Amino acid sequence: MNYEAYYDELDRAMYDKLWWLDKVEDSVDTILDFGCSNAAMYGAIREIMPGRFRYIGIDSDPRKLADAAASYPEAAFFTGTDEAGGSFDSDRTVLVLSSVIHELYAYLSVEEAESLLKGLGETGCRHICIRDMELLIHADDKKTGEMLLSAAENALPRELALWKDLRGDLSARGLLEMFLSCVHTSNIEREMKESYFGMDSARLKEIFSENYSAIYEEHFQIPYMIRRWRKEIFLPSGNDLSADEVRSIADTHTKILFDRK
Repeated sequence: MNYEAYYDELDRAMYDKLWWLDKVEDSVDTILDFGCSNAAMYGAIREIMPGRFRYIGIDSDPRKLADAAASYPEAAFFTGTDEAGGSFDSDRTVLVLSSVIHELYAYLSVEEAESLLKGLGETGCRHICIRDMELLIHADDKKTGEMLLSAAENALPRELALWKDLRGDLSARGLLEMFLSCVHTSNIEREMKESYFGMDSARLKEIFSENYSAIYEEHFQIPYMIRRWRKEIFLPSGNDLSADEVRSIADTHTKILFDRK
């Protein structure tokens, strides 16, 4: 993996990932960031709200943890929630799951992923904050798929050939996933192999329903992606779609804030 390129790509939507800051209880003073990577989220929060939160990062990749610890020595980092247990007051903690749930479903079985999520829910944190990829197609699947395939053949022939070799899914769902993975040019093969749309918000509500209620929910497309798709995919293929027309195809991301009952 090209770690520097990976970090740069994560930073592009960083401030959108902080959408929950004005929605958590004032008493919450600790962030438990599951899948923290290099802790760039904490760096962004520290810039705009210095001293507001303690930060605890969890990640399974030792290189990412080492990079995070080198940048933020005042924070605490662990490889799992069991190891982090006892280092935070759950009543004063927000558990952040940002762009990590789709990876659980991509690399684990459904049973393993949902068992892990249930375990995270049992940490008893005051809030659970989620931002991840989830596909909700609004247009006709077959017609949309044909339009997306034509656009890919004209604007992304090399990427499409690689996608066919690695995944071969030419449905509207598959092609939208391919378009998202094409952002990660330095790690494109790795990204294409990773399934993006494993998260199901309705299922998440079921998993956390015993202890949590969803108090905020939003389904959306990232404006940056709309602009990039228009410029790099649709216009070169002869489809002069407006931003609203691109947005009408599908929502590709979801935000949910859970509050402990």
